[in-house]
Formats: sequence, C-alpha cells, structure tokens
Amino acid sequence: MGSPTGYLAAFTQFYVTWQSSGFDDPASPQLAAQALHDWLGEFPKDAADIQRIALGGAYTASTAGRPDVALAMTAVGREASIIRPLATEEDVASAALLAFLEGAARLASGERNRDTSLFDEAQWLLEKLGEESPFRPYLVLHQYTMAGRVAASCLESRMAYKHLWRAVEVGELLLHDRQVFRDLARQWQSIVWGNVGDLVANADELIFELLQQEIRLTYWRAAAALGSACGAQSVEAARKCLAACCEIGCLEGPAFQLRPAILGVPAEERAAAIEAIRARLPKDTSAISWELLLETSAAIGLLRAGDVDGALALSSSLEDRIENCDDASTHALVIADRMHINAAVSNTSGESSLRTHEVFAKGVHALEDSPHLLQYKAIFDEH
Repeated sequence: MGSPTGYLAAFTQFYVTWQSSGFDDPASPQLAAQALHDWLGEFPKDAADIQRIALGGAYTASTAGRPDVALAMTAVGREASIIRPLATEEDVASAALLAFLEGAARLASGERNRDTSLFDEAQWLLEKLGEESPFRPYLVLHQYTMAGRVAASCLESRMAYKHLWRAVEVGELLLHDRQVFRDLARQWQSIVWGNVGDLVANADELIFELLQQEIRLTYWRAAAALGSACGAQSVEAARKCLAACCEIGCLEGPAFQLRPAILGVPAEERAAAIEAIRARLPKDTSAISWELLLETSAAIGLLRAGDVDGALALSSSLEDRIENCDDASTHALVIADRMHINAAVSNTSGESSLRTHEVFAKGVHALEDSPHLLQYKAIFDEH
C-alpha cells in the first residue's frame, strides 16, 4: 500500500529519468504513467491533482513526438476526469484537452478509423464552456483539427474540408489576435503547468512561447491536411494551405502532403508560392525533402500544362540531389515523377506504370504506420 507522496515521488523520479534521456528512454515514462494509475486507484480523492499531472505529462509527450507515452498519460488523466466533478471552466478545458491529445496520439500512431467518440466527447465538453471563455477558440482549433485529420486519413474529403477549414480559421484568429492569445495564455498556464510559474524564473515568457509554438504546429497540421485532402478539388483549400506554409514555414513532414495544394493552385500562382515557401524552409537536413517535393511537383505541373521539355529539364535537374534525401516517401515520389515524365517524352507509359508501382512500394513501406498512407497512395494513383 502506497501513499500520495510516495506515488508522486515515483512519478517524479521516472519523469526526470525520461527527461534526462532526451525523451528517448522507452521504459521510464511508462513507469511514470503507471505510478499515476496506481495512485488514482488507491486514492481517487486525489483525482484533480492526478488529472493535472497527467495532462502535463501528455502534453510533454505530444511535443516530444512520443504518442505511446501520450496515450499512457491521457488514459490516466481521462480516467481521473471521469471520477471527479468538472466544477470549473479549467476542469472542463483540462478534460477536453486530454481528449484532443489522445486523438492526436492515436493518429500519430497510425490509427485510421471512423470512430467519432473522442470528437463527440469533446463536443459535449465544449458545450459546457461559455461563448466568451478564453479556452473556446483554442479547444475548437484542436477539436476540428483532430476531426479533420481523421477524415483526411480516411480520404473523406468533404468531411475533412468542413472540419479543417474551420480549424484553419480559428488558428488564424489565435495567431493574429494578440488579445485573444493573451487571454488564453493566462488560463492555459494554470491547467497545463499548475504553479510552475511560481517555481521557474521567466516562466510566463517561456510558457507563452511554448503555447504559441503549439498553436502554430496545430494550425500547420490543419492547413497541411486541408491542402492534402482537398487541394486537388478546391483552389481555396490549396491557397489556404500554401498561405500557411508561406507565413510560418513547413513545420512537420512528410513533405508529400503539400503536393495536392501545389498542383491545386492556378499555374500563374504556383512559382511565386513555391519560392515563398522555399524561403521559409527549415535550416537543417530536412530541407532537402521539401525542396525536392516543391520542384518535382512543379515539374508535374509543367507536364500537365503541356510543357514537356520544361518538365523534363526541371525533373532532370533533381538527379544529383535525390541521393541526399533520407525521406523514403519523397525519394520514391521524385523517382516516380521522373519516370512518368520520361514516359511522356518517349511514349512508353505501360512500362513506366509497372516501374512506378515498384518504386511506390518502397515509399509505402516507409509509411506503413502513418496516417498519411492512403493520401500517399492517392498521389501515386495519378500516375
């Protein structure tokens, strides 16, 4: 039989071990979540504290790219929220954010299904918030991003468009209206990090920066998914996606998700958009996959416009750089585009189709557990 202080000490020990490993250690975060689970089972009266700690752990896991840990933390946090009254807006917002973090973690783990239970639960929780609540736009951003990305992963483009367009609009509000952001930040700090502001120097500044980064990433995910799912059918969706890339850069791969948006804008807008996005690419090794995606898509755009020579010249210019790309999905797409363009020049489409599918299989293998798998297949179906 343990004690609340003992369980908290165990959680802290395992959490610090995980943090010290650069968030790479596989065992310590699961042990930390287990400590919270055991604490809740033995002392359910501490559910409010456990929910807050689990939310902070889930949030950290989400930002560290560990969906497995986020799922373990949200499981404990959501169980705690069920057995206690949600008496304040902070309680409701915490429970809703746990649901959104679980949904994002499921998607990041490669789960693709039409289960709307998390979305329905979040909707029910949002209805408990007043219209003027500072949490509302933030939670609406997460709600519609989650629902839209799930729809996009299942190729349900009409539903994806409805949800993701709403998410992008709310994301723009949070990024551009400083007062809305400040009102949120003051409340958000207390539900995610508790009294950390009293313990860490410059905590307000650090937490505000973390919140802004998280909103930008969620907005980016919504905009990228909108372009990927709907860019080929909707010029407006394609423009929204590319505008987000031009404003805040390309924050998260895979790069190929921009392909439908790049080809979805009118040809006279494409070159300027590509150059603007290129200027915001990350200054690291991932930039090569984005550059290759932009240029191979531009080459396909030229081919579709009837400029076969221009498409061949642009595609051929990528040959020296493609071996430096360690993103298998982008690598395969560039090669497939090159074969498709060469086939158009030599009129050997049948042979090209067979070889393209061989290349495609390599890209699919790299995305086996990715929520983007069906969208990747859809791109290759165009060849």
